[in-house]
Amino acid sequence: TLILYYLNGNIAYRLATALLIVSSGIMLFTLERCNIILLAEIFILFYLFNYNNENNIYKELALMSLAIAASIKITPAILGVLLLYKRQFKEAFRSMIYGLCAFFFPFLFFKGGFSNISLMIEHMQMFFETYSDYNGISMKALAYNIKSWINPDYVWPSTWDLSVRIISILLTIVFIIMASVMKKEWEQWLFLVIPMIIFPKISNEYCLIYFIPVLIGFLNDQSRSMEDALILLAFILGWNTYVLFEIPNYQIAMSLLIFAALIKAVKRMGDFITLLI
Repeated sequence: TLILYYLNGNIAYRLATALLIVSSGIMLFTLERCNIILLAEIFILFYLFNYNNENNIYKELALMSLAIAASIKITPAILGVLLLYKRQFKEAFRSMIYGLCAFFFPFLFFKGGFSNISLMIEHMQMFFETYSDYNGISMKALAYNIKSWINPDYVWPSTWDLSVRIISILLTIVFIIMASVMKKEWEQWLFLVIPMIIFPKISNEYCLIYFIPVLIGFLNDQSRSMEDALILLAFILGWNTYVLFEIPNYQIAMSLLIFAALIKAVKRMGDFITLLI
């Protein structure tokens, strides 16, 4: 319903587009896994399309939505920098308070209360230790699978793990900073959603649904640049399950999105230097 509401165009176009998104391979995979990321995505959608709303009620609900999304998946907290870019410092503070409440308050409903926080951290550590970080769309997974495609016999050195981690951190910083000089709102979202995926050590393919607001903004935008062709191709590939070149589509899609964003960052470098001066 939110996708249908925020898309521009006639009702037939909006219905068809919304249906394609919710019936896509990546969405069906997420539904099959019953991952709570779907709930977080609903709150992210509402936040991104309403955090700058002139209606105070919608705006406050948007701040609460960001808080709930961040309490569910943590990484959506990155989207809070949009409030800082708009110099909405009071709103950012309220959203942080909402986030702390949304994160800690549910512990009171469980036996042991806040003592369960240590148990949650322990389970998170177990997940990172047992789940292979060569799968999904994290930076390490992308680098490893591209390496395997180019040269399957090449042995992945242990030193590469640290190198890829450093690259993911540097890219996260670059994208968050450069988001401030992006001209279009959906481009800002693109630059902030990418760090939500590449910064964590493990990001499964269903994390691509974080790009749904970006896709909606992209489709609503009538002007195009050359690198937008890569973004369109990434959305086409990422939302279906067909495999090309022995590399999963979702990994090709994520790589294209990162590459297109880097092109946009280079093109806006002059604006960033001007901002610093």
